[in-house]
Amino acid sequence: MASKRKEILTTLQTQLSTISVSNGYNNDVNNVSLTFKSFEDINEYPEIVILPAASRYAPLTNSEYTSGSAEFSTDGWAVHVFGYVQVQTNVDDENFLTKKIEDMIEDIITLMLSDHTIGLSYVRNVYLSDVLPYADWEENRGVAELIFEVKYDFPKTTP
Repeated sequence: MASKRKEILTTLQTQLSTISVSNGYNNDVNNVSLTFKSFEDINEYPEIVILPAASRYAPLTNSEYTSGSAEFSTDGWAVHVFGYVQVQTNVDDENFLTKKIEDMIEDIITLMLSDHTIGLSYVRNVYLSDVLPYADWEENRGVAELIFEVKYDFPKTTP
């Protein structure tokens, strides 16, 4: 049985892969990876990278312990989502690259917050914590780092 963390990451990877213009988003995402990548590692833009980060755990109180299967809850598991973009033209107008980065931010936020449980019964909530855009004007590329907090319940045998 996969851990809850692995299941959440796989679910996020599958869901973020649906970002496409035909689905009403601004971008057609080429790949969603669970492996860290730098700009030099990206073969086709736009690409999304998901990286798990720190977790804070807390035992459930009696009023929270309702199902009998969960004994602990995350107080918040930070999941970083990086959206890499590139523009094909010379960026004389810095707003062009900024718009591309902002479009990626909009796509990721829209998808991630469209269902606060991401379709998993043990996920209590997904909420946005931080948005950190970065533009590399010389290389006509940028990345948006979005940090989401995922709160979920789990039994001690399957974190």
